[in-house]
Amino acid sequence: MCGIQPDENLARLQRSLIGNAREKVLSILTVPSAVPEIMATLRAECGRPDQLINSLISRIRNTSPPSINKFDSLVTFGREVRNLITYIEAANLESHLNNPSLVTELAAKLPSDLLLQWGMHIQLTQQATLKEFCNFVSAIRAAACNVSVPSKQSVDGSIKKDKRKDKGTFVNVHQEADRVCEKVSTKSNTNNTVAKPCLGCSSRAHKIRDCQKFRSLTVMERLKLVEEKGMCRRCLAPHGKWPCRTKQPCGLEGCSEAHHKLLHLTKGVQ
Repeated sequence: MCGIQPDENLARLQRSLIGNAREKVLSILTVPSAVPEIMATLRAECGRPDQLINSLISRIRNTSPPSINKFDSLVTFGREVRNLITYIEAANLESHLNNPSLVTELAAKLPSDLLLQWGMHIQLTQQATLKEFCNFVSAIRAAACNVSVPSKQSVDGSIKKDKRKDKGTFVNVHQEADRVCEKVSTKSNTNNTVAKPCLGCSSRAHKIRDCQKFRSLTVMERLKLVEEKGMCRRCLAPHGKWPCRTKQPCGLEGCSEAHHKLLHLTKGVQ
């Protein structure tokens, strides 16, 4: 993909895939050479246009009904409808734009005064298509954006950020990442620091890489536990999105993949 190395593409997939899509390719999500097969599986099972359209429609259905007194809700509703129309047009599935049932369903989410305005709009334009409804709510969304006031929380956050800049303080992202990664992946030498429990058995006497209960699991069971606990596949520490400091490859059977040796899948064994 885009001239990037397979291990980099694999790392991106490992970070971005969640839920059902991740489950479909979990068994090969540690092998860089399997990236093309991963993408083919995702396209075949998760990338069908009708599935994506249904997903976008479900998002709108699950969106809270917009309120004339809550401009943010008008903006959100207008954005979700616009995203649906944009995808339908980009996928050349414009037959979905002439779905009167869907138009009626979406219009029913509008507050009564806006629903009346939609009725008057239909009288003027003689069009009640999904695209025309999108144009209608997009105009409302634009108006709401023009008069919406930032929340107190976001204003306070900006003020605090500006004050920190005035003091001349700064955060080195790389140093901060190293600090957090080291904190969760190595044992502290400070006596008052309480060791974190092992994610395999909850004992505070050892790390999960030394846990006999974890080692007794099959590789697939270990992979599943790593996914459930949000652990790094390389160092088995739960450092989240922070970069991993471990650079050493697996090494088992000459494997050069970026995973811990306890997650190594022997060739021919599933």
